[in-house]
Amino acid sequence: MKLYAFFYMAVFSILVLIDQVTKYMSVYLLRLYQVTRLDLIGTFFAIEVEFNRGVSWGLLHSNSTGLFVAVTASVMLITLVIAVYTYKQFKEGASIIAELLIMSGSLSNIIDRVWHGGVLDWISISFFGWDFPIFNVADSYILLGVLYYMLSVFCVDSGKIFK
Repeated sequence: MKLYAFFYMAVFSILVLIDQVTKYMSVYLLRLYQVTRLDLIGTFFAIEVEFNRGVSWGLLHSNSTGLFVAVTASVMLITLVIAVYTYKQFKEGASIIAELLIMSGSLSNIIDRVWHGGVLDWISISFFGWDFPIFNVADSYILLGVLYYMLSVFCVDSGKIFK
């Protein structure tokens, strides 16, 4: 059990570190080239930094300090609830990979909220004239964690796949 705890904490820490380093590197590259957008793969994949004071895809984005504090407190509370749930799952011997992805993404975005006054989003994807909302690696962790959790709950637990 202690070995698993060490493994999960190491993975969690590495995921948060990867997200924070990629955010730092995105800002560094834009400053180095003195541009606001750096196309890496044509216009399909680019670095374009935005500070999001709301939640996913800029929902609830506002310059209002009160709303920002309320959103941040809500995100922290939800993350705490997930952490308690994850701890209980771990104690029961369940896999916590999905929860680990969600919590590492959430914590990394909380770090941004505290340090920068908003979440640093930097991945810009465009194709066929459509621009996907700018996001970051932590957002990807959260999405993958939610998808993995849903897959495990609705498909694996019900015996629909992997049987």
